[in-house]
Amino acid sequence: MKKSMIGVIAAATILCVGVAPIASHANYRVVKSYDVNHNTYTGSWDTYRNYQYNSVPNSYHYRGYSQNPIGGSWNYVTYQHINYYW
Repeated sequence: MKKSMIGVIAAATILCVGVAPIASHANYRVVKSYDVNHNTYTGSWDTYRNYQYNSVPNSYHYRGYSQNPIGGSWNYVTYQHINYYW
């Protein structure tokens, strides 16, 4: 009886310890970057497009963003918005 109980406890411990590190490495999907137009005449932000997605570990957190001009026309500037996670 004691041997079978010890075996069950040992198996449960190994199972829990072996599965826990795998579960902690789960990923979630985030928006890595997108393009957006800024109308210089009206000041509005519109036409969000070209979304890029990335998988990051659950331990990563949003840390900020950058916006770099990548084009435009006479009344708007197109920016690439990049989100940063670590």
